[in-house]
Amino acid sequence: MGEVLGFDFETTGVDRFNDVPVSYALVTLIAGERVSTSAGLIDPGRAIPVGATEVHGISTERARAEGMPLRDAMEMIAAEVVSAGARGVPLVGMKLDYDLTILDTQSRTLCGRGLPERGWCGPVLDAVVLDRHEDRFRKGSRTLSALCAHYGVCIENAHDAVADAVASAEVLFALAAR
Repeated sequence: MGEVLGFDFETTGVDRFNDVPVSYALVTLIAGERVSTSAGLIDPGRAIPVGATEVHGISTERARAEGMPLRDAMEMIAAEVVSAGARGVPLVGMKLDYDLTILDTQSRTLCGRGLPERGWCGPVLDAVVLDRHEDRFRKGSRTLSALCAHYGVCIENAHDAVADAVASAEVLFALAAR
Protein backbone atom coordinates (compact mmCIF):
# COMPACT_ATOMS: atom_id res chain seq x y z
CA MET A 1 0.00 0.00 0.00
CA GLY A 2 1.40 3.38 -0.99
CA GLU A 3 1.00 6.89 0.31
CA VAL A 4 -2.37 8.41 1.24
CA LEU A 5 -3.34 11.75 2.78
CA GLY A 6 -6.01 11.46 5.47
CA PHE A 7 -8.18 14.57 5.71
CA ASP A 8 -10.85 15.78 8.10
CA PHE A 9 -12.53 18.96 9.31
CA GLU A 10 -14.54 19.65 12.42
CA THR A 11 -16.94 22.51 11.69
CA THR A 12 -19.45 25.05 12.97
CA GLY A 13 -22.34 22.94 11.68
CA VAL A 14 -23.61 20.65 8.95
CA ASP A 15 -24.29 23.10 6.10
CA ARG A 16 -21.42 22.49 3.69
CA PHE A 17 -22.01 25.78 1.87
CA ASN A 18 -22.32 28.11 4.87
CA ASP A 19 -20.56 26.51 7.84
CA VAL A 20 -16.82 26.74 8.29
CA PRO A 21 -14.04 24.62 9.81
CA VAL A 22 -12.86 25.01 13.40
CA SER A 23 -10.15 22.34 13.19
CA TYR A 24 -8.39 20.34 10.51
CA ALA A 25 -6.14 17.33 10.09
CA LEU A 26 -3.92 16.28 7.21
CA VAL A 27 -2.27 12.96 8.02
CA THR A 28 0.22 11.32 5.67
CA LEU A 29 0.35 7.53 5.84
CA ILE A 30 2.75 5.38 3.86
CA ALA A 31 2.23 1.63 3.77
CA GLY A 32 -0.33 2.08 6.56
CA GLU A 33 2.09 3.89 8.90
CA ARG A 34 1.60 7.50 9.94
CA VAL A 35 4.64 9.51 8.84
CA SER A 36 3.45 13.08 9.36
CA THR A 37 0.55 15.04 10.79
CA SER A 38 -0.48 18.62 10.22
CA ALA A 39 -3.40 19.59 12.43
CA GLY A 40 -4.73 22.51 14.39
CA LEU A 41 -7.49 24.81 15.38
CA ILE A 42 -9.01 27.39 13.07
CA ASP A 43 -10.62 30.66 14.14
CA PRO A 44 -13.84 30.53 12.10
CA GLY A 45 -14.41 34.27 12.46
CA ARG A 46 -17.84 33.66 13.97
CA ALA A 47 -19.37 32.08 17.04
CA ILE A 48 -19.35 28.29 17.18
CA PRO A 49 -22.86 27.05 18.01
CA VAL A 50 -23.24 25.22 21.31
CA GLY A 51 -24.43 22.08 19.49
CA ALA A 52 -21.26 21.95 17.42
CA THR A 53 -19.10 22.50 20.50
CA GLU A 54 -20.91 19.59 22.18
CA VAL A 55 -19.87 17.34 19.27
CA HIS A 56 -16.19 18.26 18.86
CA GLY A 57 -15.40 20.08 22.11
CA ILE A 58 -14.06 23.27 20.50
CA SER A 59 -15.48 26.49 21.93
CA THR A 60 -15.59 29.88 20.27
CA GLU A 61 -13.20 31.26 22.89
CA ARG A 62 -10.67 28.48 22.35
CA ALA A 63 -10.82 28.74 18.55
CA ARG A 64 -10.32 32.52 18.73
CA ALA A 65 -7.42 32.23 21.17
CA GLU A 66 -5.59 29.27 19.62
CA GLY A 67 -6.80 29.02 16.03
CA MET A 68 -5.18 30.27 12.85
CA PRO A 69 -7.18 32.75 10.77
CA LEU A 70 -9.69 31.03 8.50
CA ARG A 71 -8.24 32.46 5.28
CA ASP A 72 -4.70 31.31 6.16
CA ALA A 73 -5.99 27.86 7.05
CA MET A 74 -7.91 27.49 3.78
CA GLU A 75 -4.88 28.60 1.76
CA MET A 76 -2.56 26.14 3.54
CA ILE A 77 -4.96 23.18 3.46
CA ALA A 78 -5.87 23.73 -0.20
CA ALA A 79 -2.16 23.88 -1.10
CA GLU A 80 -1.51 20.57 0.70
CA VAL A 81 -4.48 18.85 -0.95
CA VAL A 82 -3.47 20.12 -4.41
CA SER A 83 0.16 19.08 -3.86
CA ALA A 84 -0.89 15.56 -2.87
CA GLY A 85 -3.16 15.29 -5.90
CA ALA A 86 -0.40 16.46 -8.23
CA ARG A 87 1.75 13.58 -6.91
CA GLY A 88 -1.11 11.11 -7.41
CA VAL A 89 -1.57 10.67 -3.66
CA PRO A 90 -5.19 9.82 -2.84
CA LEU A 91 -7.06 12.02 -0.39
CA VAL A 92 -8.65 9.69 2.15
CA GLY A 93 -11.51 10.39 4.52
CA MET A 94 -15.12 9.86 5.47
CA LYS A 95 -17.93 11.66 3.64
CA LEU A 96 -15.36 13.70 1.76
CA ASP A 97 -18.08 15.37 -0.30
CA TYR A 98 -18.80 17.41 2.83
CA ASP A 99 -15.20 18.34 3.72
CA LEU A 100 -14.16 19.00 0.12
CA THR A 101 -17.20 21.19 -0.53
CA ILE A 102 -16.35 23.27 2.53
CA LEU A 103 -12.70 23.51 1.47
CA ASP A 104 -13.60 24.45 -2.09
CA THR A 105 -16.32 26.95 -1.08
CA GLN A 106 -14.23 28.67 1.59
CA SER A 107 -11.11 28.64 -0.57
CA ARG A 108 -13.01 30.27 -3.43
CA THR A 109 -14.70 32.81 -1.14
CA LEU A 110 -11.69 33.78 0.95
CA CYS A 111 -8.76 33.19 -1.41
CA GLY A 112 -10.31 33.82 -4.82
CA ARG A 113 -9.92 30.30 -6.20
CA GLY A 114 -11.36 26.93 -5.40
CA LEU A 115 -9.81 23.51 -5.80
CA PRO A 116 -10.40 23.10 -9.57
CA GLU A 117 -8.88 26.54 -10.24
CA ARG A 118 -5.81 25.41 -8.31
CA GLY A 119 -5.51 22.35 -10.55
CA TRP A 120 -6.87 19.72 -8.15
CA CYS A 121 -8.90 16.84 -9.57
CA GLY A 122 -8.31 14.03 -7.06
CA PRO A 123 -7.82 11.16 -6.54
CA VAL A 124 -10.18 10.52 -3.60
CA LEU A 125 -10.89 7.40 -1.54
CA ASP A 126 -13.96 7.85 0.64
CA ALA A 127 -14.47 5.18 3.32
CA VAL A 128 -18.26 5.28 3.34
CA VAL A 129 -18.60 5.37 -0.45
CA LEU A 130 -16.34 2.33 -0.85
CA ASP A 131 -18.01 0.49 2.03
CA ARG A 132 -21.45 1.05 0.47
CA HIS A 133 -20.15 -0.18 -2.87
CA GLU A 134 -18.52 -3.27 -1.38
CA ASP A 135 -21.36 -4.25 0.97
CA ARG A 136 -24.44 -2.40 -0.27
CA PHE A 137 -27.02 -4.65 1.42
CA ARG A 138 -25.55 -4.60 4.95
CA LYS A 139 -28.03 -3.16 7.43
CA GLY A 140 -27.16 -0.63 10.08
CA SER A 141 -25.40 2.65 10.52
CA ARG A 142 -22.47 3.73 8.35
CA THR A 143 -21.05 6.45 10.55
CA LEU A 144 -17.30 6.44 11.08
CA SER A 145 -17.73 4.86 14.52
CA ALA A 146 -19.98 2.14 13.04
CA LEU A 147 -17.50 1.43 10.23
CA CYS A 148 -14.66 1.26 12.75
CA ALA A 149 -16.61 -1.29 14.78
CA HIS A 150 -17.49 -3.29 11.66
CA TYR A 151 -13.90 -3.42 10.37
CA GLY A 152 -12.21 -3.83 13.77
CA VAL A 153 -10.57 -0.41 13.76
CA CYS A 154 -9.97 1.27 17.11
CA ILE A 155 -11.03 4.92 17.22
CA GLU A 156 -10.41 6.92 20.34
CA ASN A 157 -11.62 10.48 20.62
CA ALA A 158 -14.11 10.43 17.74
CA HIS A 159 -14.84 13.91 16.35
CA ASP A 160 -11.21 14.89 16.77
CA ALA A 161 -9.95 15.73 13.27
CA VAL A 162 -6.72 13.69 13.59
CA ALA A 163 -8.48 10.67 15.10
CA ASP A 164 -11.15 10.76 12.39
CA ALA A 165 -8.63 11.16 9.53
CA VAL A 166 -6.53 8.23 10.78
CA ALA A 167 -9.57 6.04 11.47
CA SER A 168 -10.96 6.70 7.98
CA ALA A 169 -7.67 5.57 6.44
CA GLU A 170 -7.56 2.49 8.64
CA VAL A 171 -11.13 1.57 7.67
CA LEU A 172 -10.09 1.79 4.02
CA PHE A 173 -7.03 -0.39 4.64
CA ALA A 174 -9.22 -2.96 6.44
CA LEU A 175 -11.80 -2.85 3.66
CA ALA A 176 -9.04 -3.38 1.06
CA ALA A 177 -7.63 -6.30 3.03
CA ARG A 178 -11.03 -8.02 2.93
